Amino acid sequence: MVIFSQKLSKEEQREVLKTFDNSFAKMGVNLIYPVHGGDMGHKERINKLSYGRYNWYDSLTPEFQTYETIKELA
Repeated sequence: MVIFSQKLSKEEQREVLKTFDNSFAKMGVNLIYPVHGGDMGHKERINKLSYGRYNWYDSLTPEFQTYETIKELA
């Protein structure tokens, strides 16, 4: 979750989700989408916080905005 949320842009996160979804589907595995939760690490070590203050991932936040992609894929 740290690399996904901190190293990738919003657009890259969306593309990674699509790639993961397609790849896992080919293997017969259902991907569990990162909708809410998932510790992103210590606050002092991360740059992007959910809603500018929380160290857990949330797909609805302005910082990540992956919820619509997750809805489409699900």
